[in-house]
Amino acid sequence: MKQQQLEALVIASIDRARAGNPIEDDRIEFKREWPDPTKARQLAGFANRANGNYVVYIVGASESGAVFALDATDPADWWAKLSSKFDGVAPDLMHHINVPTGAGESVAALLFGTDRAPYVVNAGGGGSPEREVPMRDGTRTRSARRDELLRMLVPQSSVPPALLLGSSFTAEWYPEASAREEFPNQDARPAFCSLSGTALIFLEHTAASGVMLPFHAMEASLETRDRAIPLKVRLSPQKQGESPPDFGVHARRDGVIATGPGQFPIGLSANDLGSEERDFLEGVENWTVRMKFGVIGAPRSVQVDGALSRDREFVPFQGAMQVQLARWKLSPIRIVTP
Repeated sequence: MKQQQLEALVIASIDRARAGNPIEDDRIEFKREWPDPTKARQLAGFANRANGNYVVYIVGASESGAVFALDATDPADWWAKLSSKFDGVAPDLMHHINVPTGAGESVAALLFGTDRAPYVVNAGGGGSPEREVPMRDGTRTRSARRDELLRMLVPQSSVPPALLLGSSFTAEWYPEASAREEFPNQDARPAFCSLSGTALIFLEHTAASGVMLPFHAMEASLETRDRAIPLKVRLSPQKQGESPPDFGVHARRDGVIATGPGQFPIGLSANDLGSEERDFLEGVENWTVRMKFGVIGAPRSVQVDGALSRDREFVPFQGAMQVQLARWKLSPIRIVTP
């Protein structure tokens, strides 16, 4: 995961928390302050549960989305003390960035790699047991069971990191239509609104074996602070007769195959919105687009979020059969490093 992706993930998570919605990704934890080094057991259980996928600490924020000023702790010193509690190997601290969250506030985002699980911590105190393999279980941490240890040691399909390269959506209103004599197959219909858009996803797949993202396990939605609209996903499979690449990403009718890094487009739509949604759609300034792609043979999904803002340069089209209401596009993301 790149720093840009990490910042987008943190901003989306805080926005969701502030809206009173639960964080759906169990690889993310809010920490009001820098965890004490004695909390290494909790991090080990968090990483062992992820088993190869990233985990994220958002330090300086609560589960309500409130942001708190952090003390002058040096992240390098903090990590040296906490990682020393592990027996030999600790999760890999891949990124540490400061993420602005608005109104002069910021949080610290820590991204950990967990591809060397299981992680063992020293129990300390000179008693028995001397070491433990912790496991996250809901909101508590316990010792791992034998079957969980075996699952950590059995190879699984990797979940490739993903980046949203581009996305845009247009809202349209269709007035009521009556059956017309010149079009006998056209039925009368009431007025309605629709949302249609596209997204371009880049998969950073670098594993030796390929992975498949099945079409039936693809989900997407557009969300505001108090509203979520489910979207239909549409793939653009290769044309008949075209050969798939030996190395890269290609779409089929039943899903997306990745044998290397590459990008693929998807179409997204909601065509069954009532006419009464017109005022709501015309008033929306910002959306969060959320996409989830299942991976065959992997316990987790590829998750991609993006912040969309109203396109002020968009000139709506108004015709007899449809009226464009607004357009939104992917917002640029700024990276702030410590």
